[in-house]
Amino acid sequence: LISILGAAAGGIWALIPALMKAFAKTDEIVVTLMLNYVAIFWVDYLVYGPWKDPKGYGFPGTAPFPDQARLPTLFKGEFHVGFFIAVALAIVLYYVYKRTRWGMNSKIVGDNAQAARYSGISIIKYTIIALVVSGAIAGLGGAVQMMGIQHRLQHGFSPGYGYTAIIVAWLAK
Repeated sequence: LISILGAAAGGIWALIPALMKAFAKTDEIVVTLMLNYVAIFWVDYLVYGPWKDPKGYGFPGTAPFPDQARLPTLFKGEFHVGFFIAVALAIVLYYVYKRTRWGMNSKIVGDNAQAARYSGISIIKYTIIALVVSGAIAGLGGAVQMMGIQHRLQHGFSPGYGYTAIIVAWLAK
């Protein structure tokens, strides 16, 4: 249930930049980077406020997840089955993008929107779907992180390395 809700929340959150890119022609990188900070403040509000664990000794976070919602760890440490979820998802996405009509059309839209438009492919539809699916995958990743490492939603659950990497990659291009 947590993974489904995480994916749904990520997809819904990504709908905002998807619609802005599709209809207002905004840069999705800038919009999503700015929305990340809104999401961080929103999670902080929830874990400091209505979702705060009353037995948490004042620390910001939800009550611990039940044992059934925790991902089992492998070996010792923080290596958990979320790794295999990520690998399986990567294989599925590779297949979808390389072997399906939807994947081919998405590639055409991404590579050359003008050619996609001339061939009758809906740029708006494929843009929105691609961004919403990406958001759902990110939401699933966050849910897996919480189920496998923290076992609760808490303040600062992500160290933010991804934000820095995205900005560096964007500036480098």
